[in-house]
Amino acid sequence: MKLIEFSLENYKIFKEKVTLSMEARKNNNTLPIAGTNLLKSTLIYGPNSSGKTSILDAMVTFKLLIENSTESKIKLKNRYHGFIFSEQENKPTFLEMIFLLDKEVFKYNFAYNQNEIISENLYQILLNGSEVIYFTRNERKVKFNSKYFNNGKELFEKTKNEVLFLSVADKWNNALAKKILKGFKKFNIISGCHEEGYAGFTFSLIKNNKKQREIILNNLKSADFNIVDAFVEKSDVPENIRKNLEKTNTEQKIPKTIYSLFFSHKKFNNKNEYIGDERIDIDQESEGTKKYFHLLGPILDTLEDGGVLIIDELDNSLHPFLTQLIIKKFNEENNSNAQLIATTHDISLISDNNNLDKSQIWITEKNTFGSAKLFSLSEFNIRNGIDFSKKYIEGRFGGLPIIS
Repeated sequence: MKLIEFSLENYKIFKEKVTLSMEARKNNNTLPIAGTNLLKSTLIYGPNSSGKTSILDAMVTFKLLIENSTESKIKLKNRYHGFIFSEQENKPTFLEMIFLLDKEVFKYNFAYNQNEIISENLYQILLNGSEVIYFTRNERKVKFNSKYFNNGKELFEKTKNEVLFLSVADKWNNALAKKILKGFKKFNIISGCHEEGYAGFTFSLIKNNKKQREIILNNLKSADFNIVDAFVEKSDVPENIRKNLEKTNTEQKIPKTIYSLFFSHKKFNNKNEYIGDERIDIDQESEGTKKYFHLLGPILDTLEDGGVLIIDELDNSLHPFLTQLIIKKFNEENNSNAQLIATTHDISLISDNNNLDKSQIWITEKNTFGSAKLFSLSEFNIRNGIDFSKKYIEGRFGGLPIIS
């Protein structure tokens, strides 16, 4: 799975259609794939409340509805967030993604309101730019490419108004739908303020995968956290505590044993002589150490297996040198298979010593009418190699808070 473009319209602070594009002219930070060049990394800047997080949240909605719209617990009205200041209630939201999967380019979009799917379309884009229609849906009217959906009519009869047809086709084992849904498993989105949700993934790597354990440990050491080693310890949960927890957590089974992670640090006496190592529970480590550890699993997994990693508030609790390190990992020459998209306020990432192309830098900005726009520095007549951070601070590109 590789991202080429993502578009949204009438979503939260975005009234008009905006498009984030990963397609660019060939440079040191692009992946040459299937006749095009895709950016290895992209950074989105802008003031608070200008739409950065809304773009990533729209991606979450896109992925969530595709993967789970057939589940009764996913309510369409809970994922509908039309333009905040619109006078048109329940106006449809439009989401579209153009992506590369197994060397084929697909375009998939849908529009929806609180009650139903208004439209849904899937195409393949050929190298000559022409499009092959797989299916098009306009409310309850639908057309299928019989080559890929020979039982399309039967499947659509199983599709409720508020459910995506692609999700239903996947559930009923349509080969094309299953291929696309499998691709989205490689599309991961992390909130930098709540990255602990991925701590379990990193923990499982360090606990169960000897090779990944060494890689994670070496990354922690190179980040200058003074960590010597990592240890996973198993302990039993006392039966009385387990029973009390089960009373208050009726839907969750409490395990009999738990695993805890400790990092060892060098210990010195008052003469600064090394006297051994001290183990510290991860919960006692700094917020920056925990944040970096939590992110390492998804980062290393994406770099090794390919896919798209999206991080909101990348710089939250991290030193600028560490955010620079993460960006450099994705822009390295040996990365031939992974993409990173991140929102950030860390302008040190776009200084002249980080060798970013202007096509990698995007900015959100809100106008006086409360609507946001999204644009790339490639739209400006500026050359690469300059200090983008200095120009950004000077207000040359916009996307700065106006403080009175």
